[in-house]
Amino acid sequence: MVTPLLTFDLEAARLSEKANSNVMNITPVHGQIEKMYNTYNGDIPKEVLKKFVNFLNERFASIIPVEDAPSVVAMVYEQVKYEHDAEFDTPIKVGTAAINADFMTVTSQQIEKHNKMFDTTASILDSANNATLYQNACTDELFIKIPEIDILSRTPEEKISTLIPRRAEVCQPYTDVNAYKANYKQLNVPSYLIPMIEGNPDNNGLPIQENEKRYFDTLMDWTAHNVLNALGEGSELFIDEDSELYFIELMTHVYMWHWSHNRNVPVEISEQINDDSDDEDESSSSNNEVASKNSYQYIEGESITAINDAILALKEFMRDACAKLGSLGYS
Repeated sequence: MVTPLLTFDLEAARLSEKANSNVMNITPVHGQIEKMYNTYNGDIPKEVLKKFVNFLNERFASIIPVEDAPSVVAMVYEQVKYEHDAEFDTPIKVGTAAINADFMTVTSQQIEKHNKMFDTTASILDSANNATLYQNACTDELFIKIPEIDILSRTPEEKISTLIPRRAEVCQPYTDVNAYKANYKQLNVPSYLIPMIEGNPDNNGLPIQENEKRYFDTLMDWTAHNVLNALGEGSELFIDEDSELYFIELMTHVYMWHWSHNRNVPVEISEQINDDSDDEDESSSSNNEVASKNSYQYIEGESITAINDAILALKEFMRDACAKLGSLGYS
């Protein structure tokens, strides 16, 4: 089956046609119909379209089969009319699932080229200081690189995680690999790690710490900037969609970095987010085998009667908080 290919980049279309013999490059047809559309003020006479079909049959039958020419012209004409009714004057965000696998590369490149035209939003981020810092100790300064809103706004939701660094670039919560496992007590992790692993509820009400202040302030300024651009004046109590999606993904990562020993945390999510190959050992391989079956850490001899997905609970909690507090819900 031959696939009609229409792009807004003639060179890209030629490359795709060359790489795939099943491609019918109809991009030049679009260019000609665009000219006719402008000439006839958006209403191309039927006889003109018919003459164009005959022209294609006479000159380009080897590219566009005669039997396909009328439908190709009609399809491209509808596309041109659509473009003039709703011009692409904003960035485009398209999930990878919506792109044909055969044209993934060229389509992604064209979307990127289109979106670059809109990289005009003034940045409030200081590029010199907007960099991820590694914490050798929990009292070291915390800062995780924040994405420019132009980049975030055109990143599909399923790709937002790529804007967040791996745990190994930010911190190493525990020095013992067994501290990341659900049965850490049975594995005899050093006793001094237990308070760090289990946390202290007295810390829940602490204010922003000095080593967190610059990061916190930058995030708040960044969010306020995004809300103003997306929702306008008077929207300070709300949060824009892009910022909310980013905060949810960021919090999921940070939560997982420190709480992967929680049995309610799906194992495959933990391994994907933490991605610390140095943390793997033989004792973790058996857990991985079980994780592929039930998605959660399993301790031999114990039965899992009820698992509450901690990530889903976290996301629901934060969305509820945001509904009541706006962008402050993520602070």
